Amino acid sequence: MLKLFATLHVLRSVVRDEERGNAAEYALVLGLVALGIIVGLGGLALALNTFFINAAAEIPNDEYPHKWGVLVVSMRP
Repeated sequence: MLKLFATLHVLRSVVRDEERGNAAEYALVLGLVALGIIVGLGGLALALNTFFINAAAEIPNDEYPHKWGVLVVSMRP
């Protein structure tokens, strides 16, 4: 009877250790997924920034005041 109790106790401790191991594995996977999302969003931010910088460079700056009828006065002598 004592041998059966000891065997069940060992099996129970092995199951608990495996559960803790599974939780650690899930935490590692979750951390890797979070890291992938952060890196992906960083790349997306860089791509969008480059896109808008290039789009702004294509817009001629001297057309805006004339286009909307705004008078631009230079304060330089």
